[in-house]
Amino acid sequence: MSEERSSDEVLAASLSLAGDIGRLRGFYDAWAAQYDDDLADEAWVAPGVITEVFDAYLSADTPDPAARAELAVLDVACGTGQVGVLLAERGYRVVDGVDLSVAMVERARALGVYRDLRGGCDLLEPLDLPPVAYDAVVCCGVFTRGHVPPSAMENLLPPVKPGGLVVLSTRRSYHESEDADAAIAAIVASGRVELVGIERDAPYIEEEPGHYIVFRVR
Repeated sequence: MSEERSSDEVLAASLSLAGDIGRLRGFYDAWAAQYDDDLADEAWVAPGVITEVFDAYLSADTPDPAARAELAVLDVACGTGQVGVLLAERGYRVVDGVDLSVAMVERARALGVYRDLRGGCDLLEPLDLPPVAYDAVVCCGVFTRGHVPPSAMENLLPPVKPGGLVVLSTRRSYHESEDADAAIAAIVASGRVELVGIERDAPYIEEEPGHYIVFRVR
């Protein structure tokens, strides 16, 4: 990633990749070293917000902090590990992460908060993971312009045990332009999940808010 590009320019470029997996992988591999600093410049608060939403819903299901600490959590599109750090601070001790970018995963690995990490995971395809292996999935930042369509939400479901939660974010402009509400309704109508809640227009990034969606796997 060129040092001459401002964080505004890099972020704009990241939203113009047209969902091309090869371009996305190469872009994020190149961006990994500067990613955290650039998003801090843009007041990227989504990791903190989704962690709060995630913990609130998990706490309602599992009030005992000791039991909650042992829940197996999958952080999809974990990037450099920002959500993993925040989950660890809240007491979650069994957290795995997957991401498309190997370079981003290596940044996350250095944090020491994940049990297991895998790069090369394409959310346009079913995740190459054991079925029903996790109590919950959290996915922050990937449902945004130029990345994956809302239909990819379905690929978050197979790793989750019946009764487990899937918590994901969408950028508001993406949610509206891609008609994510229709995709959510279709997933619910399939009978695979129930919609537990949507936190709309919550803080996401400086230039616009986001939505935080919570499913329960049937």
